[in-house]
Amino acid sequence: MSSDEKISIEVYNQGVDVADSGDYQSANAVSTKATELNPDDALGYFNSGLAYALSEQYDKAIDNYTKYIVLNPEDAEAYYNRGISFYYTGDYQLALKDYDKAIELDPSNQKAIDKRERVYTFVNNTLTITLGESTFSGVEPSCREETGF
Repeated sequence: MSSDEKISIEVYNQGVDVADSGDYQSANAVSTKATELNPDDALGYFNSGLAYALSEQYDKAIDNYTKYIVLNPEDAEAYYNRGISFYYTGDYQLALKDYDKAIELDPSNQKAIDKRERVYTFVNNTLTITLGESTFSGVEPSCREETGF
């Protein structure tokens, strides 16, 4: 392990401590430092994504989750978290795509199943109000109940 990797781990641990205190801006700064020291530091990207999402900076969260996914393409939780960020930016199609991927990787991921259903319901209800009748293809009949985020 190189000295930059060792320092990156120390910085990462500091970022976790800061995030646990609720100071997401400082946590992002620390996680960014960890990924600058070691660009292959996947957990730094994941934690930055989480801290950005918790501070409602969804575009930055998406960017960091995407970097994490490049390094760890089999992590269902990362797709689920990025899906939430896509939802809050209004990109429902990409949110659904990420929820689908999270479920593909972990079929027992009930959180992703529930969020996917809620997005289908939201999109269906929005189109019904806008168009008078839903024309959104792919909406499952079982997802037409009123639910919310």
